[in-house]
Amino acid sequence: MVLAMKWLEKLSRRQLTWSAVILAAIVMASVNMLASETMRSWRADLTASGLFTISPSTRKVLSELEEPVTVKLYYSRVLGEQAPTYGAHAQRVRGLLQLYRDLAGGNLKLEVIDPQPLSDEEDRAVAAGLRGASLGEGAGSGYLGLVGTNSTDNQQVIPFLATERQDFLEYDLTKLIHQLGDPSRKTVGLLTSLGIAGGFDPQRGRIPAWMVHEQMTEFFDVEAIDVGKAEIPNKIDMLLLAAPGKLSPAMVYAIDQFALSGKPVVAFLDVFSETSPEKLAQLEEGEPVHDLLRAWGVKLELGKVVGDIEHARRVQFAAEGQPQVASYVVWLNMDRVSLDRGNALLSSIEHLVMASPTSIVPLDGAGTTFQPLILTSPKAMLIDAEEMRIPDPLKLIQNYKPGGQSLVLSARVTGNAKTAFGDGAPAQQAAEGDEAAKTQTGGDTEKPAHRASGKINVVLVGDADMLFDSFWAEARDLLGQRFIVPRANNVDFLLNILENVSGGTVLADLRGRGVEQRPFTLVRKIRQKAETQYRQREQVLNTKLQETQKKLEEIQTRAQGGRVILSDEDKQAILGFRGEVVSIRQDLREVQKALRRDIEQLGFWVKAINIAGVPALIGLAGIGIAVSRRRRRGN
Repeated sequence: MVLAMKWLEKLSRRQLTWSAVILAAIVMASVNMLASETMRSWRADLTASGLFTISPSTRKVLSELEEPVTVKLYYSRVLGEQAPTYGAHAQRVRGLLQLYRDLAGGNLKLEVIDPQPLSDEEDRAVAAGLRGASLGEGAGSGYLGLVGTNSTDNQQVIPFLATERQDFLEYDLTKLIHQLGDPSRKTVGLLTSLGIAGGFDPQRGRIPAWMVHEQMTEFFDVEAIDVGKAEIPNKIDMLLLAAPGKLSPAMVYAIDQFALSGKPVVAFLDVFSETSPEKLAQLEEGEPVHDLLRAWGVKLELGKVVGDIEHARRVQFAAEGQPQVASYVVWLNMDRVSLDRGNALLSSIEHLVMASPTSIVPLDGAGTTFQPLILTSPKAMLIDAEEMRIPDPLKLIQNYKPGGQSLVLSARVTGNAKTAFGDGAPAQQAAEGDEAAKTQTGGDTEKPAHRASGKINVVLVGDADMLFDSFWAEARDLLGQRFIVPRANNVDFLLNILENVSGGTVLADLRGRGVEQRPFTLVRKIRQKAETQYRQREQVLNTKLQETQKKLEEIQTRAQGGRVILSDEDKQAILGFRGEVVSIRQDLREVQKALRRDIEQLGFWVKAINIAGVPALIGLAGIGIAVSRRRRRGN
């Protein structure tokens, strides 16, 4: 130490400066090398929703890998050179997979392959199912896809990592690894009157399955339940009812016994179906399924749909030949304020879209536990379902009257319940059950024992339309690959429910990441208030216009065909009424212009504040700091 100090004293100031610079560079390089080896899993995520933070679900999946999983990233560098967007995306994919490898503790192997045109690597990529993007005439194809395998030769593939799904990258990667690490699947019994599973129509040909069905089959075996057989196979682990239609007492009894056995039931029920023009999809009074709901301790508000001005979606439609934009109070954007955020079923769910839902009401004295999951605002109201036959968004707003209390749109029902069939199985069910048992066993057998009570695990949702494609996502095609871009978390909500009630929540906190709505709440409330006021004024003017036109028609009718000579008073009245009609029409146009003008002005000021206001505040703050410093120096 003493020798080092003496050596430093002999150095000139210039030599000391250069020595300090070199030493600092060595220290910085050493720190970087040390950090790259020991802090690989450390990241700083400054996004509001933590989009780039590894979720607990991913960490759990990687830590629980019991056998080696190999992931091959096929990335053509030339693709990134020609399209820098893909280059940046590929870099993020590679970085995330390297982090996965470090977290997996040796059970995840990563290979990065650059498949050159006409090479063996390209042949293997194509054979695995990857899709290539054209690099131009004669240049071949570029690849950006994943192939994952496990020790039992199971394979999962992402044919092309589209940038449109970059916000869902962690979910896609973790899902692929989870399916390789735990290939076991549970079976969902699907009972529906809708075309969720697709099918074939003699006139229209093949009918594609809904996207929600495609998503379910990635995690579960989905088996359609034949309503006509009035029984639920033993291999069904959980039952999904999605607008099941007109169920027979025998089928309702089968559901009743399934639920009392302790197996989960998830029911998306409709009293007004927008996705099915037939009434078969919606529940009406007198159906046996209502006895089942009462046995569970709940009921539906039959013949009524829920409107909520606070969560209404903005829609465009034609009115009197003119395009109009208004809040459609029965199509609801349910945000995080509406959801029970502490419930695992709603983990990471940010935004749900519901269409003409119904309210779920707990019954007094029920022995079951009723836990609301989705609630409207206190301004919600019940609307007669018949008004939805020919919906008029303007009329719904004009007649809107807040109910003053929140309504339940989804709930979980658990605990001890009694059967809805106190006298046992319906006669038809008993006969069919005996016959089916004989067919399966080839002779006499005991029929299943009737359950009079049991613990149930039921999730109810007052809307089945929300599962339809257009309400939550859009499908896109790229290089022959069909992929889904969600706009709402509807399918995430369903998958969370199925996973939770079946005993697992592996990907629960990953679903929903990337789907986010961050509306200007104050702006929305101001617009809703203005729209309500203008629509009410519009209704008054329309009523006055109709009355005036009626009076005018009465006077003109008396003179029809020239049989009656009009008095001077009638002539003056006609002129007066015609003038009043013109005046009222002008008032109506002014009201409509005022509504558009107020909304446009509101939008202008919001943009102005965002674009110019924030920089102006920063500039003023800078000027203030500079003035303050100058004053301190002067003192």
